[in-house]
Amino acid sequence: MAREGTITLLTGTKDAAHSQAAVLAELLRAGATTDGAQAEADRPGDPACWLKRVCPSCGSIADADPPTTCPSCRAAIPAQ
Repeated sequence: MAREGTITLLTGTKDAAHSQAAVLAELLRAGATTDGAQAEADRPGDPACWLKRVCPSCGSIADADPPTTCPSCRAAIPAQ
């Protein structure tokens, strides 16, 4: 798709430079492709949604599930 036109990447983080969108943008700029040769089990990945772990104050992601406090700024993370 990137070869055919413009791709818009969105991120919900306050630190866009260190988001998954920034990583994907770099891979696209470098010309990385996915040809299906890599086995599905070998692909790295995260759960579909970590929104409940994101600190509303600073945008950091908590390690615990369910989170109660942010590991970076110590703000309370409300249950969702």
